[in-house]
Amino acid sequence: MILHPRTWKCLNILYITFVTLNIIYSNVYETVFCEGQVATYTQAVPLKTTTTNDKPTTVHSNNGDDWWPHHYDLTTATLDADQPKKTVALCHELTIYAIPNTLHVLAFIIGFWYFRIKENEELDALMETIFLQAHYMFGAQEKLIRNSKLFLCAGMVWIALILIVSGLSIAAYGIPELIFQKFNIRLSGLIISLASIQFLGKVYVSCTYIALIVNYSIQCEFITWAIKSICLQLHERNLNLKDLMHEILRLKQLISKVNGSLSKLASLCVTNFALKVIIGFSILITTDQECAFGWIYRIMFPLVWAPVMMFPLIQAARVTKTGEKLRQIACELRVFGYKDSDLCDLDSLILFVSSAKLRAKLFSMPIKPSYLISTFAVISFVLLLLFQTNVIRTTL
Repeated sequence: MILHPRTWKCLNILYITFVTLNIIYSNVYETVFCEGQVATYTQAVPLKTTTTNDKPTTVHSNNGDDWWPHHYDLTTATLDADQPKKTVALCHELTIYAIPNTLHVLAFIIGFWYFRIKENEELDALMETIFLQAHYMFGAQEKLIRNSKLFLCAGMVWIALILIVSGLSIAAYGIPELIFQKFNIRLSGLIISLASIQFLGKVYVSCTYIALIVNYSIQCEFITWAIKSICLQLHERNLNLKDLMHEILRLKQLISKVNGSLSKLASLCVTNFALKVIIGFSILITTDQECAFGWIYRIMFPLVWAPVMMFPLIQAARVTKTGEKLRQIACELRVFGYKDSDLCDLDSLILFVSSAKLRAKLFSMPIKPSYLISTFAVISFVLLLLFQTNVIRTTL
């Protein structure tokens, strides 16, 4: 059955609206319910009324009596050895939920404009261009197809891991019901239905992440192979200088497109992933768990987000490193000569390659392997120093 074009247009609008509302609902659900119990914990505080400066101050426990019991005033609470104590959870919605979810919604809106409204076909054009050049390298086209499939399969595995982590969260802490307890709503079916809708929204959220990261990574992979192809042709002396400059100019244009809107989207995603890794790691080392599912969930949470954070950074660094290799080959040509070109032409080649700056960018700055290694070395040293000085106290 062939549907009318207007019918397809209406279905398309309804589908986009459904996905958008589901993603927004998922983010709001996480923030309101503190989904996943990604919270920090304070020291034990008394659970009954105490008196300081003749003013009674009551500290409430997180037992479901209040529907938003995530923040407490501990400044006037006094500790007494005879009073019962309980660890109070502080769920910092702004840093743990609101900021990452806002970054995701922003990335979704920009990506929606970039991929659907703008009628972007840069990936298709890049693939056609690189496949035409790849015949200079033996087996390059097969490797590009294989790597692209591996990226897609890795993305699907990552989505499955995210859903497993969500399942572990429910197994460890159950479905949040604070709002329903506040209004004395005991309809378990309604609670499970809303949680199921949120679970579906998490699938859409994860697919959004993977669509952006895989798209950016594949384009970086194709550009890397294109630069390698030019380097091989220079070693085999199959290009004249004029054609070489045309190829380098085309590569510069391709990299400029990748460093545009797509790079900004990938930067938002990497920032979001970094926040989740930091939050998950800090909670893992500073809080204790009461069940095995809780420990597994806390351990898997940062481990799942760390690879997807690192992957676009590594792909961008590979592009920059391969571009530096092309510049190094141009310097070698200046020393050893290239066909019948004179020194003036070779000097022009070096200047042209140096000014092209074949570098992939994230956060509007070039990503180099040396930058990544130095950054992680400094972070590791600072963390080790904080642990040794007991600035960060662990419960492990």
